[in-house]
Amino acid sequence: MTTLVSHLRHGALALALLLQAWAWPVQAAEADGPAMKVEQVGPHSYYVQGLSALGSSKNQNFISNAGFVVTPESVVVIDALGSPKLAERLTAEIRKITPLPISDVILTHYHADHIYGLQFFKALGARITAHVAAKEYMQSDTARLRLQASRTDLAPWIDDKTELVAADTWIDGPTSLKIGGMLFELDHVGPSHTPEDLTIYVPSERVLFAGDLFFNGRLPFVGKANSSQWIKSLELMLAHDSAAVVLGHGSASTDPKKTSASPATTSSSCEAPWERRCKTSPRSKKPTNRPTVKSSNTCPCSASPHERLQHLPVDGSQVEAPENKR
Repeated sequence: MTTLVSHLRHGALALALLLQAWAWPVQAAEADGPAMKVEQVGPHSYYVQGLSALGSSKNQNFISNAGFVVTPESVVVIDALGSPKLAERLTAEIRKITPLPISDVILTHYHADHIYGLQFFKALGARITAHVAAKEYMQSDTARLRLQASRTDLAPWIDDKTELVAADTWIDGPTSLKIGGMLFELDHVGPSHTPEDLTIYVPSERVLFAGDLFFNGRLPFVGKANSSQWIKSLELMLAHDSAAVVLGHGSASTDPKKTSASPATTSSSCEAPWERRCKTSPRSKKPTNRPTVKSSNTCPCSASPHERLQHLPVDGSQVEAPENKR
């Protein structure tokens, strides 16, 4: 009997160790979060692409893009991602490319999935630049309550130590910054997606960081959007001689003018679920479904990019995977 009990104990111990060994890689993968891959879009310009998903504890709130430019003297980061952990991971990826310090963070706008990583960069000594219109959000109950909810919904990546970080420099109009010998042209294009929208163009790289004025593979969050100004902003952005446009969500466009000028393409930076349903058939170059654009429920394959924007659903009813709201 004693021998039987001993064998059972050893068997139970072996099973427990086996289960622990099996579970450890899964737990480690969850702790590491989703993969973060750096893509190069210019001679010295890069970005990482977030998931097309809602922010969660599982994905560390990695649902938006961030970019960076390596100047001769330092690194300039565009947007700070959705948690301090993600900012730390982005910094680790930057270190694989250059040992230069991160001197600046420029924000395209103050949505949670773009700013919750700010405190990590601030601790590194980075200077933060944003548009002054974001001050209203910073001081609002909306921002406070959003952060309060995130401490539960996005725990442990957002917790009681996570803070809203204000910019060091607030700009109120078109601004040119020379950082590390490179020129960064900042244009205020709000109120479009948000009142404080900024685009950042780097002429020497021919790269435009467009923030959430362009999405790829999902519809934008339009809770406080101004569609009329958004259209004007698109025209302004297309005036740049850009070889690449880094979006706020989804893969970058390496041929932005051609993409935006082709209203029937399903690879457009403005691609949306209804566009994917309207791909051309193998036997014809004509879309298989081309009703006139009169309702957000119809297929605007024949519409221009501006007409597409005018017919985005303002109630979010067609959004497949909306970003975290402000």
